[in-house]
Amino acid sequence: MGKRMERDREFLRRWRQVLANIRDQMLRACLPSDPSKVHLHGDTLTVEVDSAFKKSYILRKLPKLTEAVEKVFGPVKVEVGEPPLVEELERRRGSQFDPQVVDAFLELPNP
Repeated sequence: MGKRMERDREFLRRWRQVLANIRDQMLRACLPSDPSKVHLHGDTLTVEVDSAFKKSYILRKLPKLTEAVEKVFGPVKVEVGEPPLVEELERRRGSQFDPQVVDAFLELPNP
């Protein structure tokens, strides 16, 4: 087994451990299960999510996420974002998301 494959397997194991440490089911559901959406660069862990709703919810619960991440990865900064193309599309459409409405259905207007 190559070193890269071993690193990928170890990262997958560690990310699954982070998810297992989170008791907030809604927070856990908003986080990606696919480790390719999570990137560790130096002392920053970046989590990509696919909707403004998920991003907003995770940001509101960031202390819980940071605590779970630090138990596994040690002291790191946690950043949450949408893939760049999604963020750009929402910016162009002028999408506004109310983070107080946790069960709202998000539908972006057509341009």
